[in-house]
Amino acid sequence: MAFAVPLSLCALGRLPHGWTQWLLLALLIVFAVRLGKTRKFMPAGLMLILTVLALALPHLPFR
Repeated sequence: MAFAVPLSLCALGRLPHGWTQWLLLALLIVFAVRLGKTRKFMPAGLMLILTVLALALPHLPFR
């Protein structure tokens, strides 16, 4: 929940784009730690994969 508000503000353009990358990197660490502790794929593993995709998507060439 703590990441939802800042990420929503980034999506609305209220915060600089660089913040999005830092927030996603922080989420990546949080989900990796949770996956390491529980060793269960759901939900931390799935969220880890989605976070990696969200970080990589702006850098992929779609044109």
